[in-house]
Amino acid sequence: MIQTKSVNSALVYYDDRYANRWLDAIGANVVKWELPVAVPKDNTTNDPNEMVNTETGTNTILSSTTPGDRLIITTGGTEYNGVSLQAHGSAFQLTAGMPLYFGARVAVQNGAKGDYLIGLCEIDTELLAVASAHALGVTDDGVYFYQLNDATAMTFVNELGGTTGSIATGVTTGTSKHDFEFYWDGSTLYVYADGAEIGTVSSGLADQALTPSIDVRAGDDGAEIMYVEWMKAIQVR
Repeated sequence: MIQTKSVNSALVYYDDRYANRWLDAIGANVVKWELPVAVPKDNTTNDPNEMVNTETGTNTILSSTTPGDRLIITTGGTEYNGVSLQAHGSAFQLTAGMPLYFGARVAVQNGAKGDYLIGLCEIDTELLAVASAHALGVTDDGVYFYQLNDATAMTFVNELGGTTGSIATGVTTGTSKHDFEFYWDGSTLYVYADGAEIGTVSSGLADQALTPSIDVRAGDDGAEIMYVEWMKAIQVR
């Protein structure tokens, strides 16, 4: 059931089964972004024009034709082909006293082959490495989930100035949908996978302005696909 509460004089809607899963917020001090249904696309390139696209190789980024889904990202078949998508601007920051929620429900074509990243990151044209090695490419700040070629589960990362801390999610990825979320209450970051809390972080966190980010790369076994059912970020300042 949907419930409401007041946060910094804003009205927040949340799921009563998961109190830190924010569904929406209303108020003059609310900043929010949500991946839309029928993602606006450029008529020539067919790339989402509400996001900055950085591509390696030839990839497709399509509005889903599966009921309930919003986006399908398919990489080229060559290893390291893929695409980085970041929402324009940098509207979010882990600021003391200003709660923030991020969540996404995703599935991947092959849980052990391919590189995937989803979360909030500083503007960066190489969130995942684009050649030579399957590795993170984030160089500055971010709060995100990722999985690299030959791994079978997502890992959560908090990154400050290139220094990372991580928490294993324990969630094996694949064609079934999984929820990856975090909630900043203004002093502590709570991390969730499939609705279960997997850890908290209160130091060493990103301190720069961040933006919703997705990166998908082909592994060593051909093209990879990420299906995004929903993705949102909400902050009350």
